Amino acid sequence: MKMKNYIRLLFISLCVSITTQYASADIDGKTALEWTLYYEITINRPADEVWNDLINLDTWIITHHLERFSGEKNKKGEIWKVTPAGYLDIPESERPPRSFHFGESIRVEPGQHFLQKGFAPEGSYNGALEAIDFVDFRLKEKHGKTTITLNGVGVVKPTPTLSQVEADQMSQGSLGSMIVNLKNLKKIVENRRR
Repeated sequence: MKMKNYIRLLFISLCVSITTQYASADIDGKTALEWTLYYEITINRPADEVWNDLINLDTWIITHHLERFSGEKNKKGEIWKVTPAGYLDIPESERPPRSFHFGESIRVEPGQHFLQKGFAPEGSYNGALEAIDFVDFRLKEKHGKTTITLNGVGVVKPTPTLSQVEADQMSQGSLGSMIVNLKNLKKIVENRRR
């Protein structure tokens, strides 16, 4: 229950602090839909080995295509353009307009902590989604093994076709994707010869 209260408090704090830096319309904290995700995975390698792969998102995230958009590689301020892998199978002329979102590294503490802000500006995914989220990766090493704790929280602007039920489904879909990706990271790191 403490974790749920913490996430709710974090959510409220985020709603209050959201700006429109990347989106052209406000997301009202009073009416915004929310999503959360939480997952832990242990990788049988020290944190410095895990970190070198974790920070290079495009090497282990397989559910989305990542393209570095701007900023210095592996540094605060780096921005990625993120497109769901399934969209790449659709001919470009038939894809919904703006079928992507962005992710920005806002905290980078090598071997310990990586925080990314995601944003889908107004009009993203054919106008069906406007959102902002924060995805937090914490690394903790014990006896040569590293546990990654993933926490995510986000807000989505409601639309006539997007309710909390759909936001909850998006949350589960995002969690499912991150589990697939983190298991891939584990496989990559653990299968590397020392």
